[in-house]
Amino acid sequence: MELGSTEAVKGALMAGYGVSILSRISIRHELSEGTIVEVPIRGLDMERGFYEVVHSRRPLHPIAQVFREFLKHSQSRVDRGLEVI
Repeated sequence: MELGSTEAVKGALMAGYGVSILSRISIRHELSEGTIVEVPIRGLDMERGFYEVVHSRRPLHPIAQVFREFLKHSQSRVDRGLEVI
């Protein structure tokens, strides 16, 4: 089954239509309420890359600059093995 959004996948899971792999942050509310449970998969270590994307010919808005600094600080914490959230 292919669904078009994380919300659709979560709805299908809560309706009992199978299993999925989702980012923990996308299901944090459902995890805290117990409507979805997390099942560890032994031997599977998943990571994904995220990239900063900017307009090539426009300067960054000051708020975007603050966000960029936050990302740099967060990455530094991740690199040192510290929790970010």
